[in-house]
Amino acid sequence: MLAPVLLATVLAAVTPGHPRAGGTVPPPAPSDTGAPIETAAALGPQERARITALLDDRFSGRPGRVAVSVQDLRTGATFGYAADAEFRVASVVKLDLVVHMLMNAQESGRFLTDRETDLAERMLRYSENDAADDAYQYNGFTPGFTEATARLGLLDTRPHEGGAWGMGTSTAADRLRLLRAVFTDASPLNERSRAYVRSLMASVAPEQAWGISAAADADSTGSTELKNGWAPAPGRGGPWNVHSTGRIERDGRAYLAAVLTDDQPDYGTGVAAAEEAATLVVEELARFLS
Repeated sequence: MLAPVLLATVLAAVTPGHPRAGGTVPPPAPSDTGAPIETAAALGPQERARITALLDDRFSGRPGRVAVSVQDLRTGATFGYAADAEFRVASVVKLDLVVHMLMNAQESGRFLTDRETDLAERMLRYSENDAADDAYQYNGFTPGFTEATARLGLLDTRPHEGGAWGMGTSTAADRLRLLRAVFTDASPLNERSRAYVRSLMASVAPEQAWGISAAADADSTGSTELKNGWAPAPGRGGPWNVHSTGRIERDGRAYLAAVLTDDQPDYGTGVAAAEEAATLVVEELARFLS
């Protein structure tokens, strides 16, 4: 049963150098709560169409696909672009694995053990594959993953039939639903568990602090909390999936954001696409909501 899981080790190669690699990520700010994603109506159809057209114009003719889901936590205003399209998850699923571990611990009336905290820190701070292999089995392999996903209310997140955690699929909309379970009270996680996950996402290795962080205030004293993922197509050395998910602050507002990309010609192009998409949508939402 171990062999299929180990196939997933191709899904998080050593991160190439990145211009944001020298930075550090500050500790998490107090969490915000917002309206449920499915009922948020602060963004009208004309504004949605305008932002969609901007994204179409920006990415038409470029390789691969881009999907975006962003929510302003103050008003609940949410925007999605190809948000229901399915993508291979790569290492963003490590956030799921930590959340599943915390839910299981809560059901037993306890917090994480030393072994579990070690796995969680290695997965979220360093995106370590060996830790994800162990956690996937520890959480009950594919049946455990499927059960926990249902408890979280994720609609389109599916494990790989062979048990390779990074080869499962998800959508930008589901990534946003998972982020709400970490950053809002609409969650099966208690406050202690949410604060713990956020502390790890706020202290990722500096070379992994790219992605949606590009949309945050350049001089922000607020938090940026991330879980990114990147992986070449198995056995081909590319094209790449490059994803970025988490929470940022801009102009005094907090946003949850998920950007998924695939068929990128290389890692750097995927990072640039994720950063462009996140920045465009957050800037437009900030302009609309100001």
